[in-house]
Amino acid sequence: MPNQCQCLPGYEEHHPNNKKLQQLDCRPVCANGCPLHSQCVARNRCHCREGFRNASKWWFLPLKCERIQCAAPDQRYEVAQRLCVKIEMSMEELMRKVAERLTKGLSNATAEDSGEQSSDELAASEELDNKIVPDINT
Repeated sequence: MPNQCQCLPGYEEHHPNNKKLQQLDCRPVCANGCPLHSQCVARNRCHCREGFRNASKWWFLPLKCERIQCAAPDQRYEVAQRLCVKIEMSMEELMRKVAERLTKGLSNATAEDSGEQSSDELAASEELDNKIVPDINT
């Protein structure tokens, strides 16, 4: 039939946004599904997702996707760059900094709600007061 498209065997129709009038999109079908952390990339062919690798020992064994581990403890796998990169701070340091900022933000919000100046605002205004010296000779 003219102006009619259909998917090849091993592929199924997919209509983004459930609109049949859009361009036909054919997606591969993996009859038995794909293992955890993998996706169907061709008819009955699964591939590990970004950041994971096939940990099966032999090509004929089922796909087994494991997260890519970096050799150094201060590194993590960066999916976009496809390599291990140094972590700038530990999780503990990051959590401590987040907690400090949250505490600071909450104390500032409480001071604003009560109409009082926060300690940072008081220090800043005192610093300005000390820098502004009236010129008496003018």
